[in-house]
This record gives sequence, C-alpha cells and structure tokens, in this order.
Amino acid sequence: MEKDRLVRRELRGGQAFLVGRAGLMAYGAGVGSPKRAVSDGDTIATRALANIPLRFLGVDAPEKGLFRRQAGSAERYVPITDPSWDGFLREQLEALEAALKPPLRAYLQARVQPGVSANHAHHAQAATRALEEMVQEDLEFYQKTPEGFRFYLAYAREALDGYGRLLCFAAPYEPERSRRRKSYNQRMLEAARVSPYFVWPNIDPFREQPTPFGAVLRPENFWAQVNTSRTLQGARAAVKQSRAQKLGLYEEGNPLQLLAFELRYLTEGRPPKRFVIDLTHPSNRLLRPQRYVEVAYPEDRLFVPEEYGPLFEQHGWRVE
Repeated sequence: MEKDRLVRRELRGGQAFLVGRAGLMAYGAGVGSPKRAVSDGDTIATRALANIPLRFLGVDAPEKGLFRRQAGSAERYVPITDPSWDGFLREQLEALEAALKPPLRAYLQARVQPGVSANHAHHAQAATRALEEMVQEDLEFYQKTPEGFRFYLAYAREALDGYGRLLCFAAPYEPERSRRRKSYNQRMLEAARVSPYFVWPNIDPFREQPTPFGAVLRPENFWAQVNTSRTLQGARAAVKQSRAQKLGLYEEGNPLQLLAFELRYLTEGRPPKRFVIDLTHPSNRLLRPQRYVEVAYPEDRLFVPEEYGPLFEQHGWRVE
C-alpha cells in the first residue's frame, strides 16, 4: 500500500523513521545533470519518484482503515470495513481503562458499541466519494485533463506529519482571482463530510506568525484574535449549521459515533496527548488532554500540542 509514497514510515531496530527517495531534478523534458542540480554545498534540487500524499489542515475525515498491531502479530493495515474492528476497539478500550479519567472513559464506552466500525466506514466512504467528486468537478470546470490539472498548496507552521504527508490547505490552481475556488479543506467542512480539527498554530489566525513563539499569545490577545478571525468563525458557523440541518456526519439516525482522532488514539493504545482550549469559554484555561470531552462540539475545540504547554503557561495560561 505504501510503495508508491514519497515518504513512508520504516521500522529500524524497533524505532520508526520517516524515509523517502528522490531523483535528480527535472530539466525540460528530461533530467538535469549534477551540475544543474547542485546549487551549493548543502543544497541539491531533486524530483519526486513517488506519489506525494497531502493531509488537509483544520479538518479530520473518518478513516477508511488504519495500521494496527495486536498481540502476537505484526503491524498491518486493516480496512475499517473488516468485521474485527468492533472487537478490537473494545479490547483497546478495556486495556486503556485504567489510564483514562472517568468522564473520558464513560464517553468512549458509550461510543464503542456494536456497529461502531460500520458507522465509521459509512461516513469514510461518503467523505471519499465527496472529495473525488469535487476534484472531478474542478477538472471539468477548468477544462483540464488529469495530466494538466494542478493544485495550489498553502502550508502552515508544520509542513509534514508523522506519516510523511504534506500538511496544507489545498485548492485547484488558478491564477485568475475571479475564477478561484475555495480550498478542499473548506468545501469538505461545509459539506459536513469531515469534522473540524483545529490544531494550533496551523490554522487562522495563528498560522501567519513567522515562528511558533510569535503564535503563543497572552489570553487577552488570543481572544481578540480569535473573535475577529473571519476564517475560524466562519468555519465554526458552517459546522453548526450542518449539524442543525443534519447533513453529512450529522445525518439523522446515523451520525458519526467515533471521531477519526479518537479511532486513531484507541488504535494506538494511548490516551489523547494534546491540550485543548474551549473556544466558547473565554478564559486563560488550558485544559488537559483528556478533558476535551468537556467541550461539547468539535468546532469549539482548539488543540495545542503537548510540547507547547509550558510555553503557554509562560504567557499567562493556566493548565487545568
């Protein structure tokens, strides 16, 4: 499954590394010489020899499958349609129970019920179809062939995730401003096919800061920025509207039971790690990772990577 990826995870000596491969730069219709490719003693221009996966920032789609490990077996990719998922998730939750605080434990127990994987598969397939249709529609709108179609990619603070995917906001490439379309991140969120997944500092209004240190704001400045961010507030409003209309992930009678990031941390057999800020409760509180369930809706959660907790505390935030 991962053979055609530019970057992949590889186990060496029991440790996971990101590894990849590349060739000498493209030049015209061919390949450039070493003289053309080398710009100085520590820089060389290369070309990709495999596919480059993109991971949309600010959103989280239901998983079609994950790599998982069970006792006595090697890690392998298991489609979410595999009937073993329900039992596996129950086992993972039971193994984690001692490490989970009572509110999170009760929350997960209510969701890891028979049919949870079928529910996740239903929404994962719907999200996949929706994105496929959006890209196909863009090819037709711009009258492009697959060979001629281009993506415009906008990166934030983190450019690569732990799976070797580029983290970005992606849209069809179009130089003419009047013909530009919204990013797939935004369109998928508005279609309610993905959940909001706001991770500081990779979203507006924090991603424009030149360094993570500049994106750590004192609480009073933080709330001023958040409350005036049209992008963030617009995304939150779109999700609330979709929920009220019971669209997509919120469909009546069959809403998404287990969020994608919850499926991932249960599969990995570890509690959540990111702190969370409640966007509905202006304060200086930085909630501990397991308290995210106290914030009722995903669009009201801003996750903060655990390594930045001390930096937030230095800027007047209080870990609770």
